[in-house]
Amino acid sequence: MEQTKRDELLIAAVAQNDSQALDVLFKAYLPMVYHTVAPYYIRLFDEDDWLQEARIVCYETCQCYDCQKGKSFGSFYKLRFKNHILNLLRRELAQKRRGDRQTVLIAERPKHDAISEDT
Repeated sequence: MEQTKRDELLIAAVAQNDSQALDVLFKAYLPMVYHTVAPYYIRLFDEDDWLQEARIVCYETCQCYDCQKGKSFGSFYKLRFKNHILNLLRRELAQKRRGDRQTVLIAERPKHDAISEDT
């Protein structure tokens, strides 16, 4: 029960744009973030990108969380973060971005396919 009260105080502080409270709250849910992210891969995303996305979702969740609804903040945050990841995956796998996934850097192309200097 003490953690719930602490979370409620931190959530209220984050809703008032307290960045230190956001940092404390985010660090408390960091294991959940790593566990949620583990099965997913998005091209060109590294650990810092995942943490940034998770922090943004944490902030947005604090802005819309209602303590009176009876749902814990942790489960609400996890649900919102997982949905955010799925949205990122949908965007990555979109038909119109298929060409981006199939591009090859010139440095990675085989030498025999390279354009000669005289062309």
